[in-house]
Amino acid sequence: MQSELKWLARSFEALGPDHASTALGILRDRIEAYEVLGAGEAEGRMSLRSANLNRVASALRNSAHADRFLSSNEDVDASVHLIEQAIISFAFASRQGPKAVDALIRQTSVKIGQDEREILASLGEMIRLGRELFIFHLIAAE
Repeated sequence: MQSELKWLARSFEALGPDHASTALGILRDRIEAYEVLGAGEAEGRMSLRSANLNRVASALRNSAHADRFLSSNEDVDASVHLIEQAIISFAFASRQGPKAVDALIRQTSVKIGQDEREILASLGEMIRLGRELFIFHLIAAE
């Protein structure tokens, strides 16, 4: 029991500014490593995969969650802010339940005219890139 309490105490300390800044840093590193969304360069290459990710992330954004953003428009890599906004929207929908997730995916699909499976694939890619950030926002949205 004592070891469980020690682990619990450590986990609460991890969910704070250090966890958030580390999660953002990891997302930045992965975006750069995988050259996603032009890797922050104004004239960066944008593959079809990256262009689709950009389109889906833009459609998923919800300005109602603006007070939750850890990144900003002034971030060195704008794709970090874009992906974080999409991740937050999905984290909030996830906390509301399956119907909310289905509605979010459906609305995004209609908004950009893409198949729901493609939306889910892009969302999965964003979560893969920023899984620590997703977990942070999922817990924070509780």
